[in-house]
Amino acid sequence: MEENIDILAFLEQVMLENTHSYRDDFQLDIRKLTAAAQAPEAGNRAFYWMSRPCGTWCLNERSVFIQDSFEHCAWTAYENEPDTIRAFLVIVSGQEQGRPMGKVSPIDYKSNVLNVEKNALHAETVVLNFADGETVILPYEQVKGRLRQLKEQYGTIEGFHYTVEDEHKLEALIFSARHPPERKSRRPKRAPQRGPDGRGPCRT
Repeated sequence: MEENIDILAFLEQVMLENTHSYRDDFQLDIRKLTAAAQAPEAGNRAFYWMSRPCGTWCLNERSVFIQDSFEHCAWTAYENEPDTIRAFLVIVSGQEQGRPMGKVSPIDYKSNVLNVEKNALHAETVVLNFADGETVILPYEQVKGRLRQLKEQYGTIEGFHYTVEDEHKLEALIFSARHPPERKSRRPKRAPQRGPDGRGPCRT
């Protein structure tokens, strides 16, 4: 784990090593991480970031674990090509001279994506924030595939986030993913003892 580092410098180096096309995706990541660093509240500062041969993704960690979200679909889209993915958990803690600072931890994408697909929760409601300051909360099924109609009805959507039925369960899933159990190394088997005559195991 790299702590209190220049996040953009670290991720850019990974991107240059592993991403060979659609590198402009990283500009979106820069804007998202910079906005998180400058936000007055500390919420929504944890991200799943990946570099792949054709582009990058910077996705809200919480949303990745909500099955119906765009972030979940994007993160799990590459399960059949895990060896091409370099993935990290990015936690923004603040900024220095306008640049996001924080912790970056490697993610084993192959095992992580299986965990996400198996345990992600369904969205219950969607909280939509509109440009005029109005906030509307709707059941997920009333929002699915209807963002254009909602925009026509309420105006420009400035942001939205999902809620789940059991927020504590979602928090537990995220905690578990951040702290996977350590694999215990197997102790090498001892060669069987032999008797004084050199034949067969020695029984005592």
